[in-house]
Amino acid sequence: MTCAIRSMRLLAFLWSAMLAFSVAAQDFRYQPREQQIPPPSCLTMHFPWEGGSAPCAPGTHEEWLKAINDWRTEWRIRVGYSGARYEMPALQWTQSSFIQPQMMVPDRHFYDPVAGKYTVDRYLDDLEKRYGGIDAVLIWATYPNMGIDNRNQQDLVRSLPGGVEGVRQMVSDFHRRGVCVLFPIMMWDQGTRNPGTNWPDATAQLMKEIGADGVNGDTQDGVPLAFSVAAEKAGHPLAFEPEMGPSDEALAWNVLTWGQYKFQFAPTHAYVKWAGKRLPHEWEWQFAAQGTEGRTYPWGNTWDTKAVPEPDKGRTMRGPDAVGAHPAGASPFGVEDMVGNVWQWTDEYVDEHTRSGILRGGSYYQPQGSIWYFPQAYRNDNHGKLLMMAPSYDRSATVGFRCVEDATD
Repeated sequence: MTCAIRSMRLLAFLWSAMLAFSVAAQDFRYQPREQQIPPPSCLTMHFPWEGGSAPCAPGTHEEWLKAINDWRTEWRIRVGYSGARYEMPALQWTQSSFIQPQMMVPDRHFYDPVAGKYTVDRYLDDLEKRYGGIDAVLIWATYPNMGIDNRNQQDLVRSLPGGVEGVRQMVSDFHRRGVCVLFPIMMWDQGTRNPGTNWPDATAQLMKEIGADGVNGDTQDGVPLAFSVAAEKAGHPLAFEPEMGPSDEALAWNVLTWGQYKFQFAPTHAYVKWAGKRLPHEWEWQFAAQGTEGRTYPWGNTWDTKAVPEPDKGRTMRGPDAVGAHPAGASPFGVEDMVGNVWQWTDEYVDEHTRSGILRGGSYYQPQGSIWYFPQAYRNDNHGKLLMMAPSYDRSATVGFRCVEDATD
């Protein structure tokens, strides 16, 4: 294996992948919707114009998780599921491949036409600067140019600078940086040059020649098994990745999919803008919490357990307390829930390498067993610094925000 294999195993993959089925399991309360099973309504954010959100009953989250596991168990039986391909050494990289851009080959960071050479390091350095780097790359050499002449999808790959040998060296350059490489297949490519053999064998042979790690199935809801069989017969197993979620037995050989996230969350800045307000600066939050007296905590200088929610030290979060449930924790200005319920977002900072958000107030959640967990910051002179990468990574059930509005006088 030439591309990076991280020690972290994506055991949750099978769980998310099984959500691709459109047919409900027997007696299943939470019905799948496309590739995902939506959470209970009380765990879904609803905008004010949608009626707002309602609190969950005790045990709702645990009931939902149990239901999903029961559904997965039943469907594994129904489809005769086998995870053998996920265990293949050549495909282990798929278990920790999270970030994969689709790169158009005309990208000027990827190839220098003046020097006549691939600039893989330049391309990857740019991605690391912009959003932290990648695990794999889908190299797109076909659509939309395919069809301008009779070159088929594989001819276009062979037409890349340097031919097959040049492409093989380019793939090797990605591997040197720990990045796996995929190329696409288009089932709809039936009007250009006939490859002279069936597409599964032709694909397997070309991918072996150039040392690629996987294949993306453009517009497909599952790459046919024949492609996996051909790759294994050629002695070069490939990770097959349909654009849409595979179904039923196809989960056994489609070991990757594109993320098709249906259930969205409201980005903080978008919500605040919609509300006609803004986020507080860190110093504004602190002044609202400590007042002119410079209090240690919003309510005074001594810690008071009655002023904050009871800490949750378990391994499954119960959720924050209701707004206004702890009036004893009010600040000198009467602002409640400033400490110990949910972290509150204030300023963001960006430098050449990182982005971070400054969080104030701490939260109710206190995981136990190590000093290395994200530290709490209950005092008015403490803060938390959340390193940011992307919305799916940054968001947290313990982080909230306040809207503020500039005074008119």
